[in-house]
Amino acid sequence: MSNTIFNHNISFKGLPFSDCAWLNDFVDEVITELHNKCGFEVRKDIEYSFSRSLTRRLGDCYYKQLNGVKFDIKIRINYKIFEAGEYKTIKNVIAHEIIHTFDGVDKHNYKFNNYARMVNAKTLLTVNTRDYNPILADNSKYIVQCCKCSNTFYRIKKSKLITETDKYKCGKCNGNLKLIKGVI
Repeated sequence: MSNTIFNHNISFKGLPFSDCAWLNDFVDEVITELHNKCGFEVRKDIEYSFSRSLTRRLGDCYYKQLNGVKFDIKIRINYKIFEAGEYKTIKNVIAHEIIHTFDGVDKHNYKFNNYARMVNAKTLLTVNTRDYNPILADNSKYIVQCCKCSNTFYRIKKSKLITETDKYKCGKCNGNLKLIKGVI
């Protein structure tokens, strides 16, 4: 771990100092990898924090925007991932959320997906638009599974995938899907 002076804007919000030091190191490793292997310049004005209030997502990025310019950027990482020792997942989530801070990226649009593909190809990080983590699967109200290859999809909110499961196919094998947990 680094010394007590953080390289990045790390927010404590009631968490132990040592955990925030770990977060600083994770952020440092991700930014270094994104810069060295992809050539990305990551903004220095981002505030990073662990969050106990995130229960349904691995992380989030929120910001204010004026005339297309993002400012007051905050990235939160689900603290449960840290408590479970899922350090590789933390780095992947940090990379995912950092991509949201890039110009022209809005939610998971084509620019986001292009950046994510580049990160996946050039680094050891894995950036997904839909992350599954067993820690968060417990919160899933709905589970859909492929009848052919058993690929499993976890959802918290009711969506068309849940209400109209028969209209969808598995992305891996094109097999039929079935709802195995949850009531429509």
